[in-house]
Amino acid sequence: MYRTIVLLIASLIWLPAANAQEKLDTGRLETLLAKVRDVYRNGPMSFNVRYTAAAESQPALPLDSIQGEVAVNGVYCYYRLPGMETITNPRYNIILFKEDKLMYLTKPSVQAVQDPMLPVRTLLKAGKLQEIAVREEGKHQLLSMTFDAQSACRNMLLEIEKSTGYVQHIRYELKTELLPGLFNGEADEDRTTYGKFVIVRMVFYNYKKLDGDLGRFDEKNFFYLDGTEFKTASAYNDYTIFKGTPNL
Repeated sequence: MYRTIVLLIASLIWLPAANAQEKLDTGRLETLLAKVRDVYRNGPMSFNVRYTAAAESQPALPLDSIQGEVAVNGVYCYYRLPGMETITNPRYNIILFKEDKLMYLTKPSVQAVQDPMLPVRTLLKAGKLQEIAVREEGKHQLLSMTFDAQSACRNMLLEIEKSTGYVQHIRYELKTELLPGLFNGEADEDRTTYGKFVIVRMVFYNYKKLDGDLGRFDEKNFFYLDGTEFKTASAYNDYTIFKGTPNL
């Protein structure tokens, strides 16, 4: 059931950057996003996230869903979805694909997939904004964005809790035709199901403060170096290591 969601998350990295924004004041937007980014950087904290995907014709009826767990402590991050785990520290980015028994190693990225603001920043870079609106409703601050017709995203809504700065909800609409690889092998069926746009929702909940212990982020839990050779830790003896970047 969660195939579509996983591919939607991965597809964000394929979206090309658009040309510079034209005559639209994005100062307030950039300030707000920077404040939210700092909240997550300052951690340590953990939270859960639920993704849903719905058809354009029935946006309130999820056709696919997936739930995950995130723990962050500055540049350290742990991210778990069904069938996949990601661990990031200053030295490595480790992705475990459980079904394939594959351990994928790369250098750490400043835009790791577990960053709650990654969809927002990626879609802003990949599209041209036409309108920005910021308003307050009770305990929440709402940021809505509308993009031009050529952009991959049609619109986006970001809901932030004012007292904590925590993201509560992100909703965005993506063109199915601009997501390469999403519907491979099932193009006609899936595009008929979802329509021209996929309605994606991310709900963040169960925020907790962590004690700052960095043990769960240590690469020695997963592999070790024997000279220059990477070898799996005993708990992952049935995994194959694949190096995604040179000179690790």
